[in-house]
Amino acid sequence: MDMKLLHNKYKIEKVLGQGGMGRVYLATDVHFHHQVAVKECLTDSNNTKMMRRIKREYQFLSSIQHPNIVKGLDFFTAHNRHFIVMEYVEGITLQDFIIEYEQSISIEKQLEIAKQICSAVATLNDQGIIHRDLKPSNIILVGEEYTPKILDLGIAKAVNHELSTLTQTGGIVGTACYMSPEQAKGRVKKNTDVFSLGVVFYQFFSWMPNSPFYAGHSYSSMVKVIEQQLPPLEKIVEKTPEILQISNVLERALQKNHLTRLSSVQKLLEQLQNIDTPLWLIYSQKAWRKAIQYKHVVAMLCVCLSLFVSYVFLSSDNEKIRNRVETYMNRGLAEYADQRYVKAIDYYNKVIELQPNHPTVYHDRGIAYLDSNKSLLALKDFQKALKINPKHANTHYCMGILHNNKLQYNQAIGYFNRAIELDAKYDAAYCNRGFSHNKLGQAELAIRDYTQAIKVNPRSPDAYTNRGAIYSRLNRYDLALQDLDNALRINPKDVEAYFNRGSLYFKMQNWQKSLSDFNTAIALRPEYAEAYHSRGIVYATLRQDQQAFADFAKTIALQPRHANVHYSTGILYAQQRQYTKAIEFYLLAIKYDPMDAGSHYNCGNSYRALRKFSSAIEHYSKAIQIRTNYPEAYGNRGLVYRHLGKFQEAIHDFQKVIELDPANAATAQKWIRQTRYLQQTKK
Repeated sequence: MDMKLLHNKYKIEKVLGQGGMGRVYLATDVHFHHQVAVKECLTDSNNTKMMRRIKREYQFLSSIQHPNIVKGLDFFTAHNRHFIVMEYVEGITLQDFIIEYEQSISIEKQLEIAKQICSAVATLNDQGIIHRDLKPSNIILVGEEYTPKILDLGIAKAVNHELSTLTQTGGIVGTACYMSPEQAKGRVKKNTDVFSLGVVFYQFFSWMPNSPFYAGHSYSSMVKVIEQQLPPLEKIVEKTPEILQISNVLERALQKNHLTRLSSVQKLLEQLQNIDTPLWLIYSQKAWRKAIQYKHVVAMLCVCLSLFVSYVFLSSDNEKIRNRVETYMNRGLAEYADQRYVKAIDYYNKVIELQPNHPTVYHDRGIAYLDSNKSLLALKDFQKALKINPKHANTHYCMGILHNNKLQYNQAIGYFNRAIELDAKYDAAYCNRGFSHNKLGQAELAIRDYTQAIKVNPRSPDAYTNRGAIYSRLNRYDLALQDLDNALRINPKDVEAYFNRGSLYFKMQNWQKSLSDFNTAIALRPEYAEAYHSRGIVYATLRQDQQAFADFAKTIALQPRHANVHYSTGILYAQQRQYTKAIEFYLLAIKYDPMDAGSHYNCGNSYRALRKFSSAIEHYSKAIQIRTNYPEAYGNRGLVYRHLGKFQEAIHDFQKVIELDPANAATAQKWIRQTRYLQQTKK
């Protein structure tokens, strides 16, 4: 095919590279006399989805104007091929730079590059576009300043409805060792790119040749992405003040749960921009809201109390200034109460201008900074507040919360200890110290703290709930039940308490009380999907299948991508020997959670019941690949192998049963004897 001059405009000079969809050429635009990159897109003309994907990539490239994103210049069809014309940039990929020029630039330069990358991706996200395939090989460093350029929006996904439907439903898209845990499960969230950038930057700042999740092939890499917790960056590279800050930021970006991860790339960028003073640690504000539900109320009380105390210390020699300070503090509190944090901060700034050593304004502004995602500024304010008033219990408490949310539980305990020393009746400090002890695996110390919180404040539902959760985990059901009962006495409309108590009754096999609590939870919150699912499981246990199916259907209506309820529905159909229907739901469960070994195992059982042995073996094998110590999967796969006359494979699987489950060794040995007998008779 003669492609020397494409579209009567682009003179092909040479091939730059070869990809799965075709070649990328260096070309000259003969009209404007500059070099461009021409990407050839090979696709079946009848493949409308692929056509739309190609056009979508060009739309993204041409619509986004950012100095760190390669621009799209033209799109055309020629010689039954589709072509995207892009800005030509000459440089080195970040992947090659990491390998070939290790430790060649300063950490300040690395930060500059990282911030530019974040700025580009944040712009994409602001346009409703999730890149989904961020990796060092898709970032090119240009010129002597190593200006980064983002390449390849071929699998980017718009989060608006029109474009989000273009992706393969439930499909896993991206590069395995750089994708987020939700991508590995076939899902995309608005902060999916945050995780991928966290992986890229972890590799960049540690100068690793590969992703920290790289495991040789895609499947194993996805398992590591979902399951493996990376050590903090500060643990694997030389610890400097800058690395300590970067490490803290990356820990927040690499949270497996998208709800506890930094909420956007813009937030990640802001955190990196705050790394300018080596003495400060970086913390995220989002987890501040997660530790204990009532701490936000306590923080409000802290502001109120500090406002009251401020009246005592204000200078009385200037009545006009005193009145203005009081007015600004009151207005700041009012704006904070209405969640207008920027305005609250403005008023607190005015107080500081008038009275720089005000005893509580830094504490109050610090709380406002936390809730407006200015974590570094919040930390600085809390430290200033402690310099002015080292005996401010509320500020020590806030510092404890910050350390808790950075998973630095021992440091958090130190601050909670100081808060309690200053105020022995500080129930929130006891409660959050209990949270820290629990996370450190110190269950008895946590129980002691929750008990003290209840002693100080007998009407603290969260203390009862948290202590009850520990008792339940320790199988001390009577004490757990007592705590949940107390929580409900304090708040008879506590939906979560009813749900938790219903779950506890289920563990205790008290089916009717479990049903009663789930019924109440649903009555209080009719859209509570998990309550329908849990109630359905109780019905299924009682073999009230019609009610169970109804609850599972309601759960699916509320949360169509709820993998567990699809699994539960499959189990119920299998119990009724409706194996084809069971497989339908097992496959949906696998679609939404491909790493669930139980779904693969039970899907294999249903295929086996239908005598579809190759499919049964496939799913048993996947179950074993996910969970290597799965004796039931080995046993059933061995039985299928034996039926198919694959005797050696069967014996191997039965031997694995003996190794993994000695309690069933006699059964497995019996299978081996039967298999060897069959093997002899077949000769």
